[in-house]
Amino acid sequence: MALTWPQATHMASHTIDSDDALLSIWRMQWIAHQLPRHPLDLWDGNIFYPERRTLSYSDAVMLPTLAAAPLAWCGLNRVLSYNVVLLAGIVLSGVTMFFLVRDLTGATAAGVFAGVVFAFAPYRLDHIGHLELQHAWAMPLALWALERVLRTGKIIDGVWTGLGVAAQALCSLYYGIFFATYLVVVGPFLFAAAHRAARRHAIMGLLCGGVVAAALLLPYARPYLESRGEVGDRQIREISAYSATWADFLATPPTNALYGASTGTWGRAERRLFPGAAVVLVSLLALWPPWSWRRAGHGVGLLFAIEAARGYQGWLYPWLHAFVLPYHGLRVPARFGMLMLLSLAVLGGYGVARLVTFARRPAWRHTIGVAAVALLVVEYRSQPLPLVSVPAVPPAVYTWLAAQPPAVVLELPVPTADRLDFFYDGWYMYYSTFHWQRLVNGYSGFYPPSFLLMLDALRTFPDEASLAQLRKRDVSLLVLHAGNYAEPGQYADVVASVLGRTDLRFVGRFAEPGGGAVVFALTR
Repeated sequence: MALTWPQATHMASHTIDSDDALLSIWRMQWIAHQLPRHPLDLWDGNIFYPERRTLSYSDAVMLPTLAAAPLAWCGLNRVLSYNVVLLAGIVLSGVTMFFLVRDLTGATAAGVFAGVVFAFAPYRLDHIGHLELQHAWAMPLALWALERVLRTGKIIDGVWTGLGVAAQALCSLYYGIFFATYLVVVGPFLFAAAHRAARRHAIMGLLCGGVVAAALLLPYARPYLESRGEVGDRQIREISAYSATWADFLATPPTNALYGASTGTWGRAERRLFPGAAVVLVSLLALWPPWSWRRAGHGVGLLFAIEAARGYQGWLYPWLHAFVLPYHGLRVPARFGMLMLLSLAVLGGYGVARLVTFARRPAWRHTIGVAAVALLVVEYRSQPLPLVSVPAVPPAVYTWLAAQPPAVVLELPVPTADRLDFFYDGWYMYYSTFHWQRLVNGYSGFYPPSFLLMLDALRTFPDEASLAQLRKRDVSLLVLHAGNYAEPGQYADVVASVLGRTDLRFVGRFAEPGGGAVVFALTR
């Protein structure tokens, strides 16, 4: 509550971010709406009509949204449900890291320190609008289960490892793919740290865990693979734009109270990766000799994550993008920053455990633990975060749409194909959760080519070419929002042109903030 202030005081009415928060609310509500009605059509979201599998155009965040579905079924406020799930991801990440590091070190102070690093480093607030990037809690759980299977050799612990890996992919595709790669790098070191007798039994347990993970993830991956043929792969120029530079590793969000004024301009959004000075210094203590295979593994994992976050600024990520299929659909290598935090949190925990063992008196040990966590809180404290009001009750036009027979709706204005950062489509999607009509508009991680073609045609709306595109998409209702047109007089000119056509029939006017909305029916 303190580090994301003032979100806790506006849980039912505001979000910290707008566009991506609205997308996440739509995902949560769509899954809760569709699952009990037409579960086989779950991936065919009501956006980008008539395209199919539109839920797979972005991360479905399946596990958190399934967990939140009962909130929607009970009629809980949409914004409140989203904020609860968002903040729960942060809390759970800290808690699971605490249990992992306390188990590894035997020191409670080390666990608390690691949990605070993993839950509240500046990277978190830089991605506060990305629901999927807050749910990183399954990575520490998977590492905890991996440590157990290497210690006990029990098959059940291997199964838990597979479940942890699958759970992370079901929470965040980015983190699931990155974490699986991270385990390939770190796993051999952890395997070397295990007793020889336990290794033989652990292999069978890990094989069982791999089967469990594959059984859960292969069906989940299918709609994404099918959509790949429609939307294509990420372009290298996109990936390069989100590849971290060395300056980004010293950058924090501008809202960071301690560093933001000086380092907030050093990086750009989604690439600010400074973890804080305290955890870096304590991690160096953990890497000081005498070494162990386990600490060496997390040290190598840290170097791997840093190099991978550099994307096309480095040498490793181009190889991953070229030869590892899941990387073809990923745009932001800098999100390896969470894997960097994973290793730093573990190493930082080991460092605090070493500091605590140096203290001869119990009181000193408590003081060291409290002081280490206090330093983190000072570094991670944020200025009050900007909030966006999200109405819990829709404007009148959406209430009217909910009472209409099934229709295909286009809301105007729309972006242009070369300016997809236009933010009204996120609002159109959010308000569609109140009526669930099929929507031609959409906002997501990928845009289908047919949608971009339609946007080009709509530059000259309402001429014959643009209306032909709408008929091709079976559009039956058009909603024009006066307050969303940027240029003065543009809305009045468009409405006058529409009224001059015989194939567009006036349906009605509705009051809403910004000047009202008008609805037309496209006749055949």
